[in-house]
This record gives sequence, C-alpha cells and structure tokens, in this order.
Amino acid sequence: GSEDVPPEEIELRVGMTPDQVSSTLDGMLETVPHAAGVNNHEGSRATADLSLMDALMPALRGRNLFFIDSRTTAATVAYDAAERAGVPVASRKVFLDDTPTKDAILAQLALAARDASRDGSAIAIGHPHPATIAALAEGVPALEARGVRFVLVSDLVR
Repeated sequence: GSEDVPPEEIELRVGMTPDQVSSTLDGMLETVPHAAGVNNHEGSRATADLSLMDALMPALRGRNLFFIDSRTTAATVAYDAAERAGVPVASRKVFLDDTPTKDAILAQLALAARDASRDGSAIAIGHPHPATIAALAEGVPALEARGVRFVLVSDLVR
C-alpha cells in the first residue's frame, strides 16, 4: 500500500488520468488528514500542464480543498484551472528560504511584509528548516509589533 512509499514519492505526474489523479490525491491526503488546502512543491511541469490541472481541480473541489499556486514556473496554468473549476485559489508571492540562512529568510519575510503593505496581503511559503523556524520566531513578533497581521492562508483564497 501507499504507507510503504515515502510521502514525497507520491506525486502527480503529467499524463495521469483523472482517476489516477484522484486516487493519488487520496494517498497524499492520508498523510495530512486535516488538510484544508494544497499547494505545489516544485512541480513546474505539472502546473504548466493544462490536462493535469484540469483533472486535479475538480478533485480538489470535490474534497472542499483550496489551492495555493507556488508559481514555480511563469508558465503555470494552475490558478486559471482552479478558478474555472470553482476551487478557492491564491498565489505565492515570496519564497522565504531559497537561501536557507536566518538573515536571508528575515530579508524575505520583510519583503513579504512590504508586499502585503502595498497590496493588502502577501503569501509567503517556506520549509520547516531550522533556519526558517528561527527566522519566523524572531521576525514574526517584530513585524506584528509594527502592525503586520499574520493570517491563515485559507483567509486569503477566493
């Protein structure tokens, strides 16, 4: 069964049928049973593939899940596919830890705060790396003290 396969090896692939997409999604969701939404991690080829995204989005809608487009490629069609399928959707604005040092992550967090001030909100994505966690532990309270409000990403999908 899927419990023998490391979670990162369960992935959606270009060329999958809608049924394969649905059963693969079920396998993924077994590892995070309380998920409210999903995002792509890497997957530029997948999010640029219209038939795969058109198979994924109804599967998400049927499970009442939102989608965050990590925008790992400028050629992404995921956002538009989600909108067409009636899936609540938003896009990542800032990657926090492409450079996984605390100072670099703090700079990216500040960039997200500037974007949020300008645009009303900004979604920042990162990994649970020790440097990311340390930067958030330091940076979030400092930004909150300056009036930046942190919300769940589910509050930003539309």
